[in-house]
Amino acid sequence: MKTKKILTGIALCLFASAASATIIEFTTGGQSSSIYPGQSFTTGAFDVGQTGWDFTSFTWLDSDGTTPVGEGTIFVFADLANNTSFTPNSMSSGSTGYVSQSDIYAGSAYSFSSAVTLAENTKYWILTDTAFTHGRADTGSYSGGNRFYAVDATTNWGMSSNGDSNFQATLTAVPEPSSIVLLLLGTFAGLVAFRRR
Repeated sequence: MKTKKILTGIALCLFASAASATIIEFTTGGQSSSIYPGQSFTTGAFDVGQTGWDFTSFTWLDSDGTTPVGEGTIFVFADLANNTSFTPNSMSSGSTGYVSQSDIYAGSAYSFSSAVTLAENTKYWILTDTAFTHGRADTGSYSGGNRFYAVDATTNWGMSSNGDSNFQATLTAVPEPSSIVLLLLGTFAGLVAFRRR
């Protein structure tokens, strides 16, 4: 019985590690802005057997770099090449580079009612449809992206070449379906072999 519990525990640990969370963040901006926040970030490379990054949640952070802040909805874009020639009011599913949008900010984070899977080594842009106070930096930037901002709802997004917004993005590795099946079959085979002893 003890060996059975050990095998089950190992299988659960392996399954959990196959879907472990990765945090992409910038937290050292000590200044505040009360305008529309935006930020680009770059995903990492896939591990062996991984087929995507599940975009689990996102939050802006206050100037202390730890307190979550947010309002409204975030829009996720790809392939903008820093060409954000649209306004917070005009963002929609028909906008160039549109990937997805979040549910309304709640419980200290933006989440997604439908799964959003991101590619490896790819830059994504997060733009918000509501203005609020959030943390930012003019120097000491995050190397994987840039800060974006809009001063009002009808002004095009601008890019800061030197600074970043304080943010935290949570991604979960999406394993290959075959990897999960092999893991479960291996665990089952181990349990059957033990039971026959």
